[in-house]
Amino acid sequence: MSIFSRRNSWPIREFQRQGGVENLRILLARAEKARDVLSRELSKLGAIVDEAFAYRTVPETRDVTGARRRLLEEGADLITFTSSSTVENFLALGLPWPKGMKIASIGPITSKTARDRGLKIDIEARRHDIEGLVEAIRNFW
Repeated sequence: MSIFSRRNSWPIREFQRQGGVENLRILLARAEKARDVLSRELSKLGAIVDEAFAYRTVPETRDVTGARRRLLEEGADLITFTSSSTVENFLALGLPWPKGMKIASIGPITSKTARDRGLKIDIEARRHDIEGLVEAIRNFW
């Protein structure tokens, strides 16, 4: 049984539609903390997958832009989370939650992380990319 849901199995289906991936060498550049679902599924289909970490998510320790100060002083109408690590890193700051602030999530995995930490998701993108998140926010407001 595949660990992909119907909603996010399109990359594998597309590879299969194009003739499969058996014996293809694929370099998958990804975040260090990203799930390895795609590489495992491609390997199951016979691909030779090499993974390279393209970036590492690290929490900001300084408030060089003044964003934390402004959040504390002015509040916010909406916060967007684009990955589980953004949820975790924001909550680790320990900032008070502005009254009435809504939460927008890029997709179900990020939303689950937020819910697991006691947050209520108001907006979830149907398309799990920045454009989809922007569209979901526009539709909400």
